[in-house]
Amino acid sequence: IWLVHRLDAVTSGVVVIARSQRAVKRLNAVFREREAKKTYLAVVSQGFPEPVAVDEPLGRLKGTRHGVKADGKPAQTDFKPLITHAEGALVLAAPLTGRTHQIRVHLAHLNRSIVGDRLYGGSMYVGPAGEIVVPRTMLHAYRLTVPHPRGGALTTFEAPVPDDMSKLMKDMGLAYEEPLNKV
Repeated sequence: IWLVHRLDAVTSGVVVIARSQRAVKRLNAVFREREAKKTYLAVVSQGFPEPVAVDEPLGRLKGTRHGVKADGKPAQTDFKPLITHAEGALVLAAPLTGRTHQIRVHLAHLNRSIVGDRLYGGSMYVGPAGEIVVPRTMLHAYRLTVPHPRGGALTTFEAPVPDDMSKLMKDMGLAYEEPLNKV
């Protein structure tokens, strides 16, 4: 088996593994040609009043940290709030490109870091008095749609929101019913 589409170590959700070299070649082309439709969920600790498209180049800053850089590689992400209030938001993220830490960096660039994301300034505690401990970066690869390597039929894979993220969303007043078919 071969890993075709991976996630940051701190991100949960859908990954793609191929069972043949032929499938690897076809799936790599799908990602290279930006034919894959990726849908992520992120929890941020501030309101997110309206949808926004971010088109900012990304590059390495120091160590594993990346940031918006004029001489970076092109990166585009569409963000749409699903539930929002002053203390937080559940945000749908649709990256159009696939840069390292793209969603995390673009949200930090918007001053809306993902809760639990130590690398990009996310809150480690939330709630009115900061009483809720955030166990990890609250970013989840929810859905991935790709042409099947054999035949080309569009195939969608979904990973349910993990229990720790669901609990945190509920505690923050951001509970959202699955399935997210309409997003």
